[in-house]
Amino acid sequence: MGFTVVGSHGYRDFNYSYDFSAFFRATAGLFPAGSANVALFNDQAPSVANSSQITKTDTLEARLHSVGEGALDWTLGAFYADRRGDIQSNIIRASPASGEVLPVTASSLLGQRLLTDRLKQTAAFGEVTWRPVSALSLTGGLRYFDYSRAVTGVVSVVNRPVGFTPAPQTRFRASEDGLLYKANASYELTSRMMVYATVSSGQRPGGGSGPLQPPLPAGRRERPRGTWRFELRPRGQHFRRDVRAQAVRRRARDGPSDPARRADRHGQLDSRRERRELVRATP
Repeated sequence: MGFTVVGSHGYRDFNYSYDFSAFFRATAGLFPAGSANVALFNDQAPSVANSSQITKTDTLEARLHSVGEGALDWTLGAFYADRRGDIQSNIIRASPASGEVLPVTASSLLGQRLLTDRLKQTAAFGEVTWRPVSALSLTGGLRYFDYSRAVTGVVSVVNRPVGFTPAPQTRFRASEDGLLYKANASYELTSRMMVYATVSSGQRPGGGSGPLQPPLPAGRRERPRGTWRFELRPRGQHFRRDVRAQAVRRRARDGPSDPARRADRHGQLDSRRERRELVRATP
């Protein structure tokens, strides 16, 4: 019998900035010249919209497992994860002469929304592989999960035109526990060719509206998502090259698209906070 412990600590600084001046100038053009609204919007240009997200994640996993080759292999384990996210959405003035973003002060900060996101997860799991004959492997697995999530949001600097409206601090909580399943069968046709089939279930935590979105009303909070994966794949090697053909089907239960995926498409990962200075507004 073997015993393995693995732990990790992760730090991620996600920073997304873009010139916001065109929004204020275009909106000002919708009002009569000389009106108070024209002055209100033009006074906020040039400016930059900035979203900063700092995420810290700690994980720990321990496993007991069989050692050596035999008809039966098994694994038992436990998992723990704690993720903490601090998110800021800011509208900041820029220098009219150079377009450089000004230091954050009471006068340069035109709007601000703050979010915190805390997710804790624990799990216990087991998996067994049985080989009735040397070419055939049958695997079954079971995982119990339990998580809790809390998302808190508040608008600290009001700016109605960009959606930073005054509201009390909002806090959403979500929690769930349950079982996940896995089954796999594989058969070695030859020493260089095999075929296998897999079916497994998955789960995605619910909670608030996600790190880069404003807090949602209670009736629109994100629900947990369950998924199933079905896969059938032959696999082999020919002339030292791996050849695969697969048919995969995934099915998701209720829930909106993952906000983290939207962030990956529209944002960029910055490992240094100082890189924000490279963003300039149009003077």
